[in-house]
Amino acid sequence: IPPCPKARQGGSISSSRLLFTGAFLTLLIKQMNVSDALTGIISSMTILALGTQLFSAAFIRWRRSIRASVLFMQTAQQVLTCLLFLLPFLPLPAAAKPILFAVLLLLSSMLNNLITPVKFNWLNSFVHPEHRGAFTARKEMVSLFTGLIYNFVMSRVVDHFAENGHPDIGLKLCAIVLFLFTVCHVVTLLVARDAPQVLEDTRKSPPLLPAIRENFANPTFFKVLVFALGWNIFC
Repeated sequence: IPPCPKARQGGSISSSRLLFTGAFLTLLIKQMNVSDALTGIISSMTILALGTQLFSAAFIRWRRSIRASVLFMQTAQQVLTCLLFLLPFLPLPAAAKPILFAVLLLLSSMLNNLITPVKFNWLNSFVHPEHRGAFTARKEMVSLFTGLIYNFVMSRVVDHFAENGHPDIGLKLCAIVLFLFTVCHVVTLLVARDAPQVLEDTRKSPPLLPAIRENFANPTFFKVLVFALGWNIFC
């Protein structure tokens, strides 16, 4: 859920992703008394959800509006994330909360990975092809610095309430902040124009399996793949 000024630009670091990692995730699971073993399993589920990016083109291929699809899917994903922070306080059986948490987390991650490539192509289509490199570099720098400030402020606030024996207030505050950013995000997506040409280009693209075979037949693809694997292994 990017801050309002970045939403039209397709900001790469969202507030939901920043709040739903590391200490925030640990604090949330701790409130539900989930074991460390189950915590590791649940955290790894987000990696499984990355596979849904493969089906982004197939998902959007026959939709009528790329803007409407992105708006619906992103809003649903963000609402699910807000619910995750409120889950410890819902009147549910203790045994049901970890199961519901895992389901909501997986659904939220799958929706985010499914719609993010579609959203990127849509918003990036408004940037001139000759300027996309410079635009992306500036966007990433803005995303990095605003993300650091945002995460630092939220971490200090949540830690303050946790140290004073009120971690529940910190989690509820996270849900409120995410909801406010969700509203900002919806507004910015409504302002953005639709892109029928992007939808038409997606429909003309080859299906998933032929596209995979074409990529693996391209030597440049292997160079990018090796670089990406190395980055994930060593960083």
